[in-house]
Amino acid sequence: MRSALPRLAVLIAGVIIPIACADGVPVGLPPSQSPPAHLTRAGISEGGVTLDTHWEWLAVNRIPGFAGYYLDQEGRSVVLLLADMESQELAMDYMRETLPRLGLSADANVAFRHVKYGFDRLRREHDRVYAAIGNHDGWVQLDVDERENRLYIGAVDDAARIELAAVIDTLDLPSDILEIGISPRGGPRTDVDDRVRSVVAGVQIDRSEPYSTCTLGFNFYYSNKYHFVTASHCSDDWYTSTGDADAFRQPVAGHQIGVEVLDSGFWYGTRLGHTCYGARGCRLSDSDLVLYDDSVSVAHGEIARPMSPGYGAPGSLTIQTSNPTWDIEEPQPAAYLPVGMWLNKVGRTSGWTRGQVTKTCWTYNGTGSYGDFLCTFTTDIWSEDGDSGSPIFRENNSRNSSSQSWVLLAGILYGGPNGVWTETWFGTLSGVTADLGIGSGLFCVFWTPFNVPYGC
Repeated sequence: MRSALPRLAVLIAGVIIPIACADGVPVGLPPSQSPPAHLTRAGISEGGVTLDTHWEWLAVNRIPGFAGYYLDQEGRSVVLLLADMESQELAMDYMRETLPRLGLSADANVAFRHVKYGFDRLRREHDRVYAAIGNHDGWVQLDVDERENRLYIGAVDDAARIELAAVIDTLDLPSDILEIGISPRGGPRTDVDDRVRSVVAGVQIDRSEPYSTCTLGFNFYYSNKYHFVTASHCSDDWYTSTGDADAFRQPVAGHQIGVEVLDSGFWYGTRLGHTCYGARGCRLSDSDLVLYDDSVSVAHGEIARPMSPGYGAPGSLTIQTSNPTWDIEEPQPAAYLPVGMWLNKVGRTSGWTRGQVTKTCWTYNGTGSYGDFLCTFTTDIWSEDGDSGSPIFRENNSRNSSSQSWVLLAGILYGGPNGVWTETWFGTLSGVTADLGIGSGLFCVFWTPFNVPYGC
């Protein structure tokens, strides 16, 4: 389901209170009860938090009634949702800290919208619903839709919608807290195609198998060796618990650059605060780790920079000569990827394209022999077959590109609805590192003038 992002004037019908930032000492409230383990401040400070668990933590610990926020069509103004309007001062204190993390200025406009449910309530009901339908193959998406302040289930067809509604009726949920619609099934994006040395993110990689042409996501220095990450479905055996030694080439046969060494099977339990209720297990990303051959020259922490971006259409594939790469300076944390944020991707088929986040941290039901993908993000970035594995990153929070030389890495692309090129799905960087078990070396992704990151 494609979610159109209306302008702020349309979205703020209802109770809206524009507020200017006010000076003052931050005020905090003690939690009414001990929060779940994944909502502790230690978890937040360590960065192992998704957008949903971060927002739940805020609602439980810091801002009573907090229900999320989103950006307007231009990505420049914030609409913050509260079920308790007495929490406005606490919310503004939080936004003063948060605006720079969104690429916004300290004087960006913030408006409040009154809603019925706090995010902690929505998350609790989300988990009840997921536990009830986890074994059912008739749904595609399950999401906490912050803009509509409700849960959304995307069913495969009308028959499945009726079956799911019967299951949901047993939960005795409020009538206005959940909607069941129809959502198309998705698929992988498997199919910058020149030979590139030193190897940078965003270029074509290839295997000998059918549907094997993909995009290199990012380089990673791990266990004293250079590696790169791409989508798991770009390998021979998708979503296996160990690497199966697939050889990868760049761009095509005759130019081997590395061998797959690490993948992740579908897991059960809880990771990053997300509990898996799926019958076939879960993942937080579609990712795979490949070890570079020793002879290959690697451009650590860099993404290929084509001539110009496309919006709603393919972009350029030709790499700039005077400014050929961006440096990955740091991550764009999963806790700060709201609806409306402008992001970019560079892929081997449709090149450099950009668009906005349209849906946050939802669950994709893989069905068949595949498990569920937790905390998937949707954008209106254009992507096509072959763009799987592409780096997703923030250049600046604007539709217009800039001349800056650095970016923030958000994650890697893994798919979208079949034949719908303006809906692109990606998994976050924290999801990739949690699935592959390499989170402790997260800083080993980023650019350094010495090429080999210190301490990696």
